[in-house]
Parts: sequence; structure tokens; C-alpha cells
Amino acid sequence: ETTQPTTTPSSKFSNKMRKFEDIHWHNLPNKAKKAATTLGFDKESWDNSGWPESEDKWWEDLTAAEREAAIELGYDQASWDDQYEGKDWDELPRDVKRAAAAMGFNKEMWDEDEWPDCTDEHWGDLSPEVRSGAMVLGYNEEIWG
Repeated sequence: ETTQPTTTPSSKFSNKMRKFEDIHWHNLPNKAKKAATTLGFDKESWDNSGWPESEDKWWEDLTAAEREAAIELGYDQASWDDQYEGKDWDELPRDVKRAAAAMGFNKEMWDEDEWPDCTDEHWGDLSPEVRSGAMVLGYNEEIWG
């Protein structure tokens, strides 16, 4: 089994902080693969940005096992439900603030619900750092837009 480093050279955010979004199924650590399976992913859906039924649920509607699996993959309620929207800058965890800053947010923009220019770009056109920041907030290619 291939072991992935905790962080990649293109990112200052750990794989777990990025929700393992850019890690292929065959490189997922066993615990992350088991968690992904609990949420309804398989190799095909994971590697191709599939969307299992669990991702259509609100955090409170997840089973206890699904919530534990989501936590194992780096999610909390705010990142699962709404990518921290509705939270003030001062309420964000430190790593989420760093991720938002990597995307181009600052306190004023975040609190005023002003979006940086990168949010107009296609997911595939985002720089690795901006894409990593988006992953920390809970975005992936499917929900980016």
C-alpha cells in the first residue's frame, strides 16, 4: 500500500484538512478508505467525484456511523452542511481562516459575504493552493459550481 505524506508540496494543508479530496482511492489510508466506504463511496465514485446519497444529507440526518466517517475524513458540521457560510470570521477555526485566506478572503470580505475572484473560475483552473483552501472549507469539484 502506498503511503501519502501528511501534506503535499503544493499545499500547507494536510490530507485530512483537505478532506482527502485530491487523493486517489488506491492511495487513501485504510481508515480514510473505510470512512469513505461508510459514506457510500467506492473506488469509481471517489476517483470520479461521484456523489453518494450521504452527501445529500444534513449533518444532523447522518447516522452515527456516517458522522464518525465524515469526521475521519476531516469534516465537521459547518464544513459538511454549508462550507462555513453563515459563520463570522472570528468564529472560524484557525486552519479554516488560513484556507479562506489562501483563496483570497480576508476578515472584511468574509464577514460581508464578498467572494474573491477565484470563485468565478472553473475548479480545474484553480491554483493548487486555492483548490486546497476550498477543500478545507468543504468544497469539492462537484459542489464548486
